[in-house]
Amino acid sequence: MRTHPFLVASCFLAVAASLTACGGDSEASDGWQSKKEVAAEVKKLRADTELPPGGRWNAQVSGSDDDRYQTGAADAIVLDEVQCEWYAYWLDRTEAADDKSAATALKHFATLHDMPAFKANDVSYREVVQSVEDAAGLGDPSGIQAFVRDNCGGMQEGSDYR
Repeated sequence: MRTHPFLVASCFLAVAASLTACGGDSEASDGWQSKKEVAAEVKKLRADTELPPGGRWNAQVSGSDDDRYQTGAADAIVLDEVQCEWYAYWLDRTEAADDKSAATALKHFATLHDMPAFKANDVSYREVVQSVEDAAGLGDPSGIQAFVRDNCGGMQEGSDYR
């Protein structure tokens, strides 16, 4: 059986082109980003997001430099961090009987609901968060305590509210 050189060359070029499309440092159109891209987006989002007094951002985006992140990961990372910081701040200020600062934190909870990652969560998550925050507004810290205990173990070392 005789193989045509043109056919072999065409197949080789098609395979090479498809492999090349899979690599690189720029955001792929397939909905995935490099760690470098996510870290840059996280940095921008953090600059526009208020933390409570004494709150601190995590030092870096976790994971290997070779990891790929789904588009929107930066929004989720920043929401997780800021929500943990504000919830922990509210707990701290409530325990210290600093009603003014605790009230400020409660008001700030609502601003978190405007974040893209919060809106992207399913309705059941948003309803649970709202009920926990409503209970906190009525003086019941148990939901916020459980949230911080279960979700905020990775808070920045050195945060006043770890």
